[in-house]
Amino acid sequence: MRALGVSQLSNPELIANLLSMFSRMIAGFEDFVGLARSSFAESCETNGISEAKVCQILAAFELGRLAASLLPDDRAIIRTPADIHNLLGAEMSMTAQQKLAVVLLN
Repeated sequence: MRALGVSQLSNPELIANLLSMFSRMIAGFEDFVGLARSSFAESCETNGISEAKVCQILAAFELGRLAASLLPDDRAIIRTPADIHNLLGAEMSMTAQQKLAVVLLN
């Protein structure tokens, strides 16, 4: 990777590199969700993972949360409590602290 650059790695090589790093980080937490909910300071306690890599991993989790929250239409149609869960569930389940969300309906 140093000699040729990251762009020269195959997809399996890129994934293997990330998985190795994730495997080391997840080992310090109960599971994948524990890692996703961890703070920057907690994530930095993983041996062999630099602060820069922790930033990248936490940024990847945040991008995943943002991508999961995107809707094809900016205005969601809410008819049932399940619709609210579909709209907010992923975001609310990944927080370390409890959150209160208010949904105003018209």
